[in-house]
Amino acid sequence: RQLQADVYGQPVCVINETAGAAFGAALLAGVGTGVFGSVDEACQATIKVVTETPPDPGNAKVYRRYYSIYQQLYRSLKNDFETISIAVAGLAGQA
Repeated sequence: RQLQADVYGQPVCVINETAGAAFGAALLAGVGTGVFGSVDEACQATIKVVTETPPDPGNAKVYRRYYSIYQQLYRSLKNDFETISIAVAGLAGQA
């Protein structure tokens, strides 16, 4: 979780519920049937943070710099990627 927190630059929380989408659907059903007054109320009543991993400020700074470099490279190479994609598609059509 530390790597995620550092890359996102935000704390990463682990909650007490692992059912994912099914649990979310149950919460929405609870709101729809009036068991809870709102989605926020349903979440407050049922979801608890078990652990929270804060970002390491030094690592987060490094990842922000890497992301900035990635964005620059992407902008510079975007047209080249499209050209390669067209060339590969043309080769696949010849096979």
